[in-house]
Amino acid sequence: MAATTTVAAVDLGSSSGRVVAGRYDGAAVRLDEVHRFAVQVQEADGALWWDVEAILAEVRHGLARAARHGPLDAVSVDGWGVDHALLRADGTLAAPVRAYRDPRTADVPAQLAGRAPDLLLWRLTGVRPDPINTTHQLVAGLRDDPALREEVDAVLMLPDYVAHRLGGERGWSRAICSTSGLCAPGARDWSTEVMDLLGLDPAWFGPLSDERTAVGTLADDPRTPLLRAGSHDTACAVHALPPGDGDRAFLSSGSWSLVGVERDEALLDPAALEAGFTNEVRTDGGVRLLKNLTGLWILQECQRQWLAQGLRAEPAELVAEARAADSLGVVLDPAHPDLARPGPMADRVAEHLRRLGAAPADRAQLVRAVLESLAAAYARSVEQLARLTGTRPGHLVVVGGGARNTLLSEMTAAACRIPVLVGPVEASAAGSVLAQLETLGHLAGRDDGARALAASAPPTLIDPGDVDPALRRLADLAAR
Repeated sequence: MAATTTVAAVDLGSSSGRVVAGRYDGAAVRLDEVHRFAVQVQEADGALWWDVEAILAEVRHGLARAARHGPLDAVSVDGWGVDHALLRADGTLAAPVRAYRDPRTADVPAQLAGRAPDLLLWRLTGVRPDPINTTHQLVAGLRDDPALREEVDAVLMLPDYVAHRLGGERGWSRAICSTSGLCAPGARDWSTEVMDLLGLDPAWFGPLSDERTAVGTLADDPRTPLLRAGSHDTACAVHALPPGDGDRAFLSSGSWSLVGVERDEALLDPAALEAGFTNEVRTDGGVRLLKNLTGLWILQECQRQWLAQGLRAEPAELVAEARAADSLGVVLDPAHPDLARPGPMADRVAEHLRRLGAAPADRAQLVRAVLESLAAAYARSVEQLARLTGTRPGHLVVVGGGARNTLLSEMTAAACRIPVLVGPVEASAAGSVLAQLETLGHLAGRDDGARALAASAPPTLIDPGDVDPALRRLADLAAR
């Protein structure tokens, strides 16, 4: 019997973090979540920021739990995009790590319109300009606190910063850095032209490193290597897609919904920018052409409001209620700015539905409307991808936490009119584990890893012809 290799994936999401142990016995990869913790944005004086010390404490606790049954063969860190740490020369933070939803960047697009218009930034980077991007955050930070320019010695993306604090060298991993809006298309080099346009110092950014390489060793256990294994949570999720051909689209479903396809090179057609797509790097070095959509964050914020009101709001219970509810026959826009901010989300959703002439009778109808709206948005994105790339996907692979929601997957199959293959739930952690095993030489490549993962967690197929006939009308709603 082959010896078991155990690696740990530190997977940081913007609503929860987890440490997952991945065990490979030579045939199958099995995942064991050893620690999960809340990641909540902090608010003070109107500013939103992350308590990175609390996150690091939870990560260290999780790694200690993962190592209780024996030494770890490797560890890697992935996380959400665009957020970053500003470091002084001595390694301390020059400023709190601000959250991408912080309102300070709202007026940056207007501020940049003259010297760095969206189309120019798109051509230079392949990344869709957005107020949440690292570019816009840095411009806002230096505008609001000019003294930072003299204090900052390095800018590290958040997963790279966490890996550094765990013992790794300062580093800049391609997949996470590709979300910054500061790299040339494909993120093999930084775009010094963009940095010049934005007034940023190129000395703050070191050489970009490929994924599936070493970043150092754990400070708490120098025997354990720290690896780059995707660095960006969506890159990891895509790396965990089940075996399949290239004629497919993917949906990484969580707080955000990422709908896209895999490509060899960035697509720089202005039509892709106009449609809201962006190009980010995959773990294996290729490109993810995808659209960021507000996802289950809407439902999570509704839950938070209901819990604060003393109501039960378990996800499974809400979905069961929604399945039994009548459809309102309308869909709202999940990308509306009202639905991107923290706050009383259930009230906001109800108000948007009333504006559409369809007031929900109860929360079951409201939840169903949210899920139908997400499915319709996915279908529109898949149709846009077909037009942009010239290839209509034969099926859609759904991974991530949203894959637990069978009703949403059924709605998505109906709205897209193509089969949905439901893959791993903890896709980001799974992709990190697979990439670590590849880096260590235990897996021959991505297809080998996909087969090893499927051996323990086979995907399930949802055919649009098999779903509840009441859902099939979603295809018409999506086309409106």
